[in-house]
Amino acid sequence: MIRSGYKQIFQVKVLHSYFNDNVCSCLDFVPSDSTMKMMQRFGLILRSQIDGFSFYCSTKDSLINYLNYIEKVTNEISFNFNVHSKDIYFNLITDLPTNWLGTISFNSENKTNTFSKKGRELKGVFLKKDYTGSLARLEINFKDIVQLTQQNSVAEFVIKFKSRATQWQYYIINRSSVKLDNPKISSKTDMSFEGPFKTTIATGEEALLFTSGDHLIPLAESPNYKFSLINEAIKDDNSQNKRTSSKVILNGLPNPTPERIGFKVDTITKLVSSPMYVYI
Repeated sequence: MIRSGYKQIFQVKVLHSYFNDNVCSCLDFVPSDSTMKMMQRFGLILRSQIDGFSFYCSTKDSLINYLNYIEKVTNEISFNFNVHSKDIYFNLITDLPTNWLGTISFNSENKTNTFSKKGRELKGVFLKKDYTGSLARLEINFKDIVQLTQQNSVAEFVIKFKSRATQWQYYIINRSSVKLDNPKISSKTDMSFEGPFKTTIATGEEALLFTSGDHLIPLAESPNYKFSLINEAIKDDNSQNKRTSSKVILNGLPNPTPERIGFKVDTITKLVSSPMYVYI
């Protein structure tokens, strides 16, 4: 709890479409050396929250006067933080450039940032040459805090991450001699899979491969899609019964998770695929 007498300077909220309810609780915000010195000198407090953090001060003065004073005596114009992920799969589940190693820069004065009633959405800039080992760097400028406070009474900055979309691949390995003369992947949605294609997996076993083709499906913490493997009966044109009946072989195929997906970049299409091996 923040003691009475403290006022909020600004708040940072992180959203990520991979996680349930977009709640991203896996990031740590660590003050830079210069910001830590300001915190110690002026008694500023960082309060971590499940989806970001809030920054507080104990002044009775207005924020604009207080920040002007800090700038005058320190020559600093912003608060800076290094951002680290506690999720080892963060780069896999997040829509980041393939084969990229670097640091994402979030700056409150970036001209590509967007505005809403809730605050300012910070757009990331991908840096390659300036890799520091941190996932990202966050810079909140004093002038932007003042501007947002005057507009919305509260300065809130929002960072949004998108879930990585991949080509889903189902490798069906038939070890039980189940009849699969017309296998298909079915769904209650209009989503369809290409295949099956006969292939051989690394173990030397034969498999039938279904893929989502050019349709990339976003990864998710909890399954959003239900696909089933069916053996669709082949219609006999000579039969009076024109209805096609299907037999469900496996109801509920797996959805990719970070523990089981393979991070493979196709050298031709540059698409990331999520191979899943299904044994029946």
